[in-house]
Amino acid sequence: MPHNDIAVYIHWPWCKRKCPYCDFNSHVSNHLPEEDYLNALLSDFRTQSQNFSDKNLVSIFFGGGTPSLMSPLTTEKLIKEVCGFFSTSSDKVEITLEANPTSSSLNKFLDFEAAGVNRFSIGVQSLQDKHLQFLGREHSSKEALHTVEQALKTKARINFDLIYG
Repeated sequence: MPHNDIAVYIHWPWCKRKCPYCDFNSHVSNHLPEEDYLNALLSDFRTQSQNFSDKNLVSIFFGGGTPSLMSPLTTEKLIKEVCGFFSTSSDKVEITLEANPTSSSLNKFLDFEAAGVNRFSIGVQSLQDKHLQFLGREHSSKEALHTVEQALKTKARINFDLIYG
């Protein structure tokens, strides 16, 4: 990445269930304070943006936790605001959202795509059910493959994660 390029990581710290191998800051909650979190992120971006106004935004990455639990409207607001800090339009930025098979569907992928997401990173982790159970995942290999198939019906690029070792 050239010296003037910058990438922004936005952490979504909530999950439906905490995986036993996960060391990320993530929490399980029945109530997601989405509006409060959005406002806190936007406030921080506004404060920090003056330090990076001369940079060229090349990537926004929504990681977690489980960003696919976020509403597409919140995602859209974040994308517009972050892209507005830089002299880059969102159509020139790779915007990735991590998606979990248990919180994804074709309609949700399409809604995220309409919000500006152009790449989905799907947390498959394994294609063997016994390994998924060992990892504490709630989805099966069949559900994971179905989620990948649904994501492929969008115009977005996709990748999926596998755990090895």
